[in-house]
Amino acid sequence: MRAAKGRADGARRTTLGTGTGTGHMIDLAYLFENDLFEPLDAVQAGLSDTVTAYWSRFAATGQMNGHDSPAWKPFTTRAPYAQRLASDRIGPTDFAADHHYAFRKALTPSQ
Repeated sequence: MRAAKGRADGARRTTLGTGTGTGHMIDLAYLFENDLFEPLDAVQAGLSDTVTAYWSRFAATGQMNGHDSPAWKPFTTRAPYAQRLASDRIGPTDFAADHHYAFRKALTPSQ
């Protein structure tokens, strides 16, 4: 396994031209070499290294955080923030706002 090729961050939106953000399995570009993925530029390679470090550290220790990367805090009901992993910013982000939760919930019929 190595730092992968591909675009799984905000640059991917431009490449896809959809404006919908990243899609299913885009993150695989960070882990596996595959002809489906475009080569990483220098900024994306740095992000790939960061993502790989988070995942490797978690697999080895059960902890996401290390001295060399921004803190990854747990998602809780009192602090409903997910970790944003993008070339322009790594850190906590408002999950509900980023995923337009209120809008999507309004589209779902009441049970």
